[in-house]
Amino acid sequence: MPVEVARISTTLGLPQIVTFNSLQPGFLDASAAVKLVVNEDGSDRLLKSFNPAGSFFITTFCLFEALGVLKRKWITEKKITRDEYLKRCFLLFDYVKDKVLNINDPDIDSYKTFRLAVELTEKHSLDLSDTLLLVGLKRGLLSHFVRESKAVLVTADGDLEEAAKAEDLRVWNCATQETPPEQIG
Repeated sequence: MPVEVARISTTLGLPQIVTFNSLQPGFLDASAAVKLVVNEDGSDRLLKSFNPAGSFFITTFCLFEALGVLKRKWITEKKITRDEYLKRCFLLFDYVKDKVLNINDPDIDSYKTFRLAVELTEKHSLDLSDTLLLVGLKRGLLSHFVRESKAVLVTADGDLEEAAKAEDLRVWNCATQETPPEQIG
């Protein structure tokens, strides 16, 4: 049963997540994490989805990759100022501290995890950060959820979206699709 739709408030001109619309846990890649803190195509759709109370997950790899994207937006693309860069980085860290974003990493100490990530890298031409995310969804803590509770990969990366679909994972491209999938096929 959905809770009320998100209302976006602002602190220091940055979006703040208040409430969300679905009970599905969302597993964010770096492109989606950036959309939480930078107003881009798909940001509004992302902010209007999912349940608060700890239903957004991210790997450490994707969190650090998102920080790198923010740095690129500041230094290379000149889309944000240094102060905006710092505020957005701190906002991501606040989301982790406040458990809005929960860190959930695959078991990287396991040879099996790494081997599967390498196989997915070769199969789908993705980087290890993306394939470790797929491994986590396929084999990790959230892989045991079923039906409406099954985790949804949230991305704005078309290649990652296609790989997730090929691996029979639930996926929502917040840049191209209005709403996340509600039920498993």
